[in-house]
Amino acid sequence: MASLTARGLLSTERRRFLGLVPYRRHRVVPPAAGQEIAARLRAAALSPATAAERDRQLAGLLAAGGLARQVFPGPAGADVRRALRPLGRELPIARAVQRVTSSDAAAANSG
Repeated sequence: MASLTARGLLSTERRRFLGLVPYRRHRVVPPAAGQEIAARLRAAALSPATAAERDRQLAGLLAAGGLARQVFPGPAGADVRRALRPLGRELPIARAVQRVTSSDAAAANSG
C-alpha cells in the first residue's frame, strides 16, 4: 500500500471509528486526473463559448476562490489566469463566492 500511495495511485486517509479505533481508508486515484482536470479548465477559460457548462462553472469557481495560480503556476499559466478572471465575474455562483470570500477577508483584516 505504501508504494502505491508514494506513486500517487492511492490516497490514504487516517480516520477513527467512534473516535477511538484508528484505521486507514484507501482510495484509488486515477492516473493523471489532475492533468485532465487542468486541461478541461484551460479549455473552458480560453474558449468558454464551446466549453461544457460544468467546466465553465468550475473554472469560474477556481478564479473566484483565488486558486488559479496554484493550478496554472508561473509564466506559462498567465494566459489562462487572465482568461479565468472574466468567468469569475460573469458567472453568478462564482460572483457570489467571490463576494463571500472578499467580505470574510475584510472582516478578518478589520480585527
